[in-house]
Amino acid sequence: MRVSLMTQVFSKSVSVGLNLYRERLVEELDDCKPTSKFVLHMNNLFDSLNRKYTGEGIKSNSPDIKVNLKFFF
Repeated sequence: MRVSLMTQVFSKSVSVGLNLYRERLVEELDDCKPTSKFVLHMNNLFDSLNRKYTGEGIKSNSPDIKVNLKFFF
């Protein structure tokens, strides 16, 4: 799987779009709230792990550590 495609599917805009259409009572998306939540978690996880410089890495006082711990535990 290409990472660029994954980042498009698991993006914040997809999560927002799912919620928007669910709130507008699109019948097929009545129960998409868990999917929207999962997509947002994947977006946040990818963002927290995708750092360009080693100095931006995850540290004990980094807000990214909360994202990773919340996802895995």
